[in-house]
Order: sequence, then structure tokens, then C-alpha cells
Amino acid sequence: MPKLSGNKGEWSEIYAFLRLLEIKKLYAADAELEKINGTFYEIINIIRNEPIGKLEFRIDKVNDIISVFNSANETALLTLPCSKFKEAADKLYEGIISAKARSFEIPDTEEFLKSLHIATIKAKSADKADIRMKIHDINTGYETVQGFSVKSRLGSPSTLINAGKTTNFIFEVTGNINESIADKFNDKAIKKFRDKFEVLKKTDAI
Repeated sequence: MPKLSGNKGEWSEIYAFLRLLEIKKLYAADAELEKINGTFYEIINIIRNEPIGKLEFRIDKVNDIISVFNSANETALLTLPCSKFKEAADKLYEGIISAKARSFEIPDTEEFLKSLHIATIKAKSADKADIRMKIHDINTGYETVQGFSVKSRLGSPSTLINAGKTTNFIFEVTGNINESIADKFNDKAIKKFRDKFEVLKKTDAI
């Protein structure tokens, strides 16, 4: 199995996965991204698609354990106390914030992930959700599987514009735009969006 390597944003997806299994709740946040303690969903399980199949990490709050199941055949692969996920999340956090390279490995985390039958650190690019979980609304009793995007502040600020199939933003440029400016903006030689926007900044379009 190839070694797991990723940037801070990619490792943050795994960090969110481990930390959520530890705390067992998905909290709401205010406009300043501060946790609202009294507003949360209870997490029933977290679902990951791995090479061996779809895995469910089922939370047993009574016994404070996590059981890993292959959902294709309902095979129990592993059971661990929730404290193991806290330890792993704490180590991963330290590894992320101390990393200097753009892409890096975290051996301790990799070993733990292998024990969980996890072989990838990032969701497939075709999947809009970075993490999927079954949640329970304590107010309504309703249970549903939802996907969430993980945006990390442990590294560089997250981008809103990515050249991927799941990016679904349409930007309208208004102002003094002519065919010459449009051709330059769309020039394939200018690959980065920030460089394309520099083309517009030199006009009175934006």
C-alpha cells in the first residue's frame, strides 16, 4: 500500500473524521465560527468509501466504543474505544500545525488509519461531500445521511474557486469588457484564476 501523503487541507478531512467520532456530535456555529454548545446533531455513524468497500464507523454511546463495519456484508472489522480516536485526533492536529512542507506524511496517523482499513485521506473529487454521516435530530427525532464539506483553517485559507467538476459557481463580469479583454481573460496560457483576475483589474471591469 502506498504511503499516505497530503497537504494541510487534505489531512484536515481525516482530522474532522477522527474528532467527530470522538465527540459524537456535530455542533452548529455562529457567524464567527464559534461553537454553539446547545445546538447540535447526534452522530450515529460516519460513512467512508474505501478500496475494500463502504465502511460504517458506528458509534455506541452507551459503551463508548466505535465499531467498523463493511456495509456490503455487515462484517464487523474492528471495535475500539472512543479514547483511541481522541488520541489519534490530538496527534494528527499536532502533525498538521507543525508541518512545513506543502505535502507531508504523518506516520502515526497512517498506522492508525491502516488499522481502520482506511487507505485514502481525501474524498474522491467527483464527490461534493468530504465527509458523510448519519445524524439524529434530537428535536424532531429525524435521522438522515448528510454530506458535509470540510474547510480547514489549519493551513492556507480555503479557495472558493476550484477547477473541478464539482465547482458550481457562475461569475458575471460587468463593466467595460470588449472582445480583446475577453480573449485575454480566456487565454489558455493564463491558467490561474488570480492571474485572470489581474487582467480584469487592469480595466475598469472590476
